[in-house]
Amino acid sequence: MNYLSEFMKLVKTDFDEWKQKGFCARARKLNDSIGGVEKYFDETEPQYFTGNPDAELVLVHLNPKRNRNLFSKANSFEDFQAYWKYYSHFGKYKYGKDADRTHKSPFDKKQIRFLYPFGILPFLPTKDIESQYHNLEIVKDMKFQLELLPYGSPKFELQKLQKYLGDYSEQRLKMIASRERKIILFCGKIFTEILTPYIKRKKEWTFQLKKNDGTLTKIEYGFVKLELAIDNEVFYAGIVPQYALQGAPLVEYGKMCSKYYDKPI
Repeated sequence: MNYLSEFMKLVKTDFDEWKQKGFCARARKLNDSIGGVEKYFDETEPQYFTGNPDAELVLVHLNPKRNRNLFSKANSFEDFQAYWKYYSHFGKYKYGKDADRTHKSPFDKKQIRFLYPFGILPFLPTKDIESQYHNLEIVKDMKFQLELLPYGSPKFELQKLQKYLGDYSEQRLKMIASRERKIILFCGKIFTEILTPYIKRKKEWTFQLKKNDGTLTKIEYGFVKLELAIDNEVFYAGIVPQYALQGAPLVEYGKMCSKYYDKPI
């Protein structure tokens, strides 16, 4: 089966519903199931991914973070091809030479620091503003950043959402396994629970990190190496539990995760 084609069909279904009806049916179904006075997820402009679906580097996140004041305030796209192109070349549109470069994302800068030690993306030494924008562009466009749920929300509460995640997890794992990948990272401790049905083996390491002043962190950081199985495909991946931790020494964390990624289980 061509999972990229299946993935594109899935994304197009949501896109078409959003453009024709003003909402994504699956997002609305999730909101109806969860209940509550306020909608949990934005029902407009799904964001399944950014970057290159064929990339050797994959980062998986829970869902796009979106404040409630941005619900229903979506971008305008002429058609699905324009939408797909926008998210495939998000870095070029935001940080490229022809971009207005008004998009400011501390999150994107953090990704560069964390991924630099893996040596998989062609980052440049940040000597000037152009090299900084070069790195921002490629960190978005030369990896495949995949969202478990494509619908934006301010938070993600596993206890509320876990029973609805089965289909989404399976679809994403099939998409990941459809290509040869060098590095697959799930960002957040919560993925240990989400991926449990697909884990054949795992091994965990914990360690302290060196801070800028040369001292060690008080808390312990970790890395989890996984052997995952979906259908008849078996592949290796890692979980980065403290990826989003505020104030983490990300270059050092990237070094340790890169080191343990290559260790056998």
